[in-house]
Amino acid sequence: MFFGNSVMLICNLTLYISKVALQGDDSIERILADSSLLQDTMILSFSGASGQLMIYLALSLFDGYYVAIITTTRKIFSVLFSVMWFGHQFSTLQWVGASLVMISAVLELILGKAKKEEQTEGKKSE
Repeated sequence: MFFGNSVMLICNLTLYISKVALQGDDSIERILADSSLLQDTMILSFSGASGQLMIYLALSLFDGYYVAIITTTRKIFSVLFSVMWFGHQFSTLQWVGASLVMISAVLELILGKAKKEEQTEGKKSE
């Protein structure tokens, strides 16, 4: 995970430096000049880093199967929270899609747990 994040940092820095050199980007100056923008940027950065740590913690505590369910559930709740926070409206088809994702995640969790219990009982009886 550290290696992947390090590679992405190098790629992002390379792209940003090339953009500054070619187009004269002043993003950093604008962020540092506006305290509310700096605060929003820091909150976004902290949230992203915290999310990475939570995923790493989940991977260290659970297997990849549960982490996939956790991340899928987190994504759908993020979308639903965003819709409510910004006052957007879901169409009927979008509600159907969101419901299918949640139902699928719950069923996968229930059926996957039952399947794992069957496998452990089968190994115990052998």
